[in-house]
Amino acid sequence: MTNVKDKKIRHFFLIPFAVVFAILLVEAITFELFVEPFVYDGKVSSDVLFLVQYGKSIFSWLFIFIYCLILERPLLKSFWHMKQGGLSGNTIKNLLFGMGIGLAMNGLCALAAFLHGDLTLSFAGFSPVYQIVGLIVVFIQSGGEELLMRGYFMGAIQSRYGTVWGLILNAALFAALHGSNKGITVLAVIRLLCVSVVYGLLVTKYKSLWMAMGIHTTWNYTQSLLLGLPNSGIASEKALLHLDASRGSIFYNDVFGLEGGITGFLVFVVLLAIILLAPIQGKSTVSSK
Repeated sequence: MTNVKDKKIRHFFLIPFAVVFAILLVEAITFELFVEPFVYDGKVSSDVLFLVQYGKSIFSWLFIFIYCLILERPLLKSFWHMKQGGLSGNTIKNLLFGMGIGLAMNGLCALAAFLHGDLTLSFAGFSPVYQIVGLIVVFIQSGGEELLMRGYFMGAIQSRYGTVWGLILNAALFAALHGSNKGITVLAVIRLLCVSVVYGLLVTKYKSLWMAMGIHTTWNYTQSLLLGLPNSGIASEKALLHLDASRGSIFYNDVFGLEGGITGFLVFVVLLAIILLAPIQGKSTVSSK
């Protein structure tokens, strides 16, 4: 039987925050102890280091599953078993649908910046192996963020204090964790808040953590490994296209890239409106508790 005192401690509202920071800290320490000595010896190329930085989030996956398996087992259902039909649930169809949305949205933002004269791109070369490995490690990183923020953290807050608080605190923490990214702007922070709400609603309304993972993955993959543009201030040196020149404008930020431009914000506003207005099969799970 669960100890009542232990249950109250785990339901204290600061516990999910502490767990997130603890997982990120353990991930960083594990990476520093067991990976860094082998890859930061001056012999590993920068393009491989780029992939390693993304792939280190595999430790987050591991620690989240271990923690939830021990103390938050009901949350594991949101990670996997939520098949409900239509656009609801964690299905391969919804994962691929999300990936298509992420690709289209990022491509639209890049097209707007390109047509505005903010980007000069050239073909850099195509390495099938690097692109496939790149997609995998970007999924590990982006999916790991979704697992931690929308799977664990938001789920833990919602189970204690309801949907609205889950969405609000999830958005605030997600933006705060990205606040130290190189080149962050006020618009980029507002965009991060909107993005977090969008991903949170996909999980809350459509019960599809996988769709959120899909959008997040291809958004990052498209701009990093296809277009060669900065992703949260970091760019790949072995992308499909090379950024020859750029200029800052309303559509593109020289440091933060598309995510610092107005279209990077507006596409998520549009997606947010669609999610809020579109009907789903069965009863919506969004509540105002």
